[in-house]
Amino acid sequence: MNQSKLSTQPYKGTRDFYPEDMRVQKWMFDRMRAVVQTYGYQEYDGPMLEPFELYAAKTGEEIVNQQLYWLMDRGDRKLAIRPEMTPTLARMVAGRIQELPLGGMCSSPCATTRKYLSWLLVLSRLLADKTSYR
Repeated sequence: MNQSKLSTQPYKGTRDFYPEDMRVQKWMFDRMRAVVQTYGYQEYDGPMLEPFELYAAKTGEEIVNQQLYWLMDRGDRKLAIRPEMTPTLARMVAGRIQELPLGGMCSSPCATTRKYLSWLLVLSRLLADKTSYR
């Protein structure tokens, strides 16, 4: 058994959110959420795992080749750990085009080698008119 010490540092490109960090993040997201909800936006989220092909087809080469984490599942399917929300949202819009509200917002975490928080606001009807997923 390997007796080497485990690092207390987060994996490269990720960060820990201690209580003081979460207080600031929650305060900021709560304010942003309250503002956009006054304009009729509703919150949505998607899975952290998506088919790799979704990102290979609909995301820039830099993300796919340099930032995308992927794995093979037990059924030999290649899955991507969601690096950004836009392709996931486009897939969701295409799947329920007539049922979605006018606007949506998401503050869900994504997996990339960059340290940032994402906040995505979209007008789903406008996106639906332009999407090639139909």
